[in-house]
Amino acid sequence: MNIIEAQQWFDKIKEKIDEDNNNNSSKIQLQTYVVVTATSLVSAIVEYAKHKNIDLIVMEPTERRSILKKILLGKFASGVITYASCHVMVVK
Repeated sequence: MNIIEAQQWFDKIKEKIDEDNNNNSSKIQLQTYVVVTATSLVSAIVEYAKHKNIDLIVMEPTERRSILKKILLGKFASGVITYASCHVMVVK
């Protein structure tokens, strides 16, 4: 998933939440961020979430990966889960 696809995915989620908020008395707030870094992705995401007091990190693995990339993605997600100070949800 590239940055544009990620932002489109987040925009669709926000639209759904806004639609639900209009039909419901309980309001859900959503802010999305796409983090791009030249350093360790795990540390960049963990530090960003800590600095911005993020409540939840949502990560989406990609099916179109080689076996090696799937193993690395598992290690990447595990790293974020291990070091993040907030909840982490990996969705498929």
